[in-house]
Formats: sequence, C-alpha cells, structure tokens
Amino acid sequence: MKGKVIFSGIVLLLLASLPVSADDNCATTGMNPTSSAPVSNAIGVPLTNGSGQAIVINPQTFVPPSLLEGFVPAGQVLASSELLYNPMRLASTVPMAPKAVVIPGGSASDNISTPNAQAAFAGTYYATGVLHTQPGAGDLDGTLAAGMGFGPASKAVEVGFTVADVSNFGDVLINTKAHLYNETENAPGLAVGIENIFGAAPAQNETSAYLVASKNYWDVDKIMAGRLAFARTAVSVGYGSGRFDDTPFASVSTSLSSDTKAIGEYVSKGFNLGFSWAPSKPGNLIVVAGWQDIFQEPSLTLGVGMGFYRFR
Repeated sequence: MKGKVIFSGIVLLLLASLPVSADDNCATTGMNPTSSAPVSNAIGVPLTNGSGQAIVINPQTFVPPSLLEGFVPAGQVLASSELLYNPMRLASTVPMAPKAVVIPGGSASDNISTPNAQAAFAGTYYATGVLHTQPGAGDLDGTLAAGMGFGPASKAVEVGFTVADVSNFGDVLINTKAHLYNETENAPGLAVGIENIFGAAPAQNETSAYLVASKNYWDVDKIMAGRLAFARTAVSVGYGSGRFDDTPFASVSTSLSSDTKAIGEYVSKGFNLGFSWAPSKPGNLIVVAGWQDIFQEPSLTLGVGMGFYRFR
C-alpha cells in the first residue's frame, strides 16, 4: 500500500506541472509508454529464502541458478532437501552453487524508449507515468499507460493502453505484445508487438510493429565477489515500422550498483542515454531519467512506473 501511495503521489506531481496545450504531442517520446518494458524486471514472480531475503525474478529471462540458491516462490514452504532444486523452472539450466548474492541492478529498467522481449503474463500488471520535453521545443508533455498480461510466462500476451497526451484524454492508444520464447543461457528471448493498433491519436498517425530479441549477460565471479558495477549487461536488438522508421533499433544497459543501471539506445537513427533506479522500498517502483536523440533534437524525460504480481 505504501508503494502505491508513493507512485500515485509522483504521478500527480508530474501531471500538476504540465501546461494544458492544444498542440499535438508525440506519444512515443519519453520512457517507453507503449509496453511494460521499463518495468519488466519488476513484474516477475517474488521469491524468498530461509533468511527472509526477497527478490523478484521475471521467468522470461535467464538468471544463473547460482544466484537463486535457496529461493522459493513467496509464501511457499519447502523442505530443506528441496531447496537445492529450482521450483520456478525458470529459463536457467546450469547447476546451482550454494551462495546467496545480490542481483546487480535489481529491478531497474533496461530500456528508455525501445521495447524488449519481456511481456506481462497472467497475474502481472503495470502502470507508468512520463514527463518529457518535446524535441526542440522545450515544452513539457505527459503520458500515462497501464496494462496487464494473459497466459503463461513462456507464451504471454500483453495488452496495454496509453493516454498519449494528458491534456486530451481522448487520445488513447491500444498496444499489444506477444512473448514467443524465454531467454536461455545460450539464446535470447523473442517477442513481437504492435503499438497503436488502430492508429489512434493525431500525435502518432502510424501503427508501429516490431520484432525484438533480448539477452542478459552475467559476470558471476564479479557478483560473488560483491563487485556489482558492470556485472550484468542486458542487450535488446530489433526491427520495426512506424516510429522505428523501418530500421533496426537496439538498447544496452549495464548495472552500476545493486539498484541502478546505465542505459544506451539507438532508435529511429538517433541515440538515447539514461539511467534507471529501483529503490529497495517498495521494491516494484522504477525511475528512469533519459536524454533522447542527443545529436539532433535532444529532449529530456523522467518516468516512473510500477510492476505488480497479483497486486502484491
């Protein structure tokens, strides 16, 4: 409940700062407002261990099992002899080593404005609010989005709704994403998606379809030694139409600490840079700050989002 109050307060502050404008606004500027990508690391399944430590793992991503030693789904009690096995049957496949460690970057985002291969699945929900400047104009603009998932994590279908311009709630975009394959130790996860299915809102006249693959890379030796900077790197590569200009897009994020990441993106022939922070409390709140299209029409963005698993 405390986390929901914090999130609601931040969104209200963002909206209160916005001028009402009749100008068209770009629904795809700022922290990705058309999918769960910014909060995908926070909409996984909560796990706990015998010492009371709690983490959230998205089962669509690969995590070295040595980092999951002793963890079971929250609320589930297993005999000590069963803890050596992975009851979640995540994408992980290598043998476990008996040591508990911190996940580098925590639930911080891997993306600013590009999609990734994760999608909300049954029992998971998300909500985001974005404040950004319009490219080249400096005017403040805002976007709100929410969505939920259907089906098992390995074959999830996500459906989301985006208010493209908070000064005109009539501009609502409908978006969907299908997660096709879970990431494994040696292969990326894969997803396809469509943003603005019906071409709504004057701000984005084109429907945008995309295909994206995502892969995490872990330096387990660094993590075991407690050196979390650059110990986890996530890479997404895709191709899309519409706002993606029928060109490839890509994102790279790397952990800086236990709860922060640095992010770089290439999209629509431009470059974005930013940072993401996932505070330990409430645990499912994500903050993303970015500088977009830095070499052409730079704009700033600040986004907040929350991921929920059965409204935990």
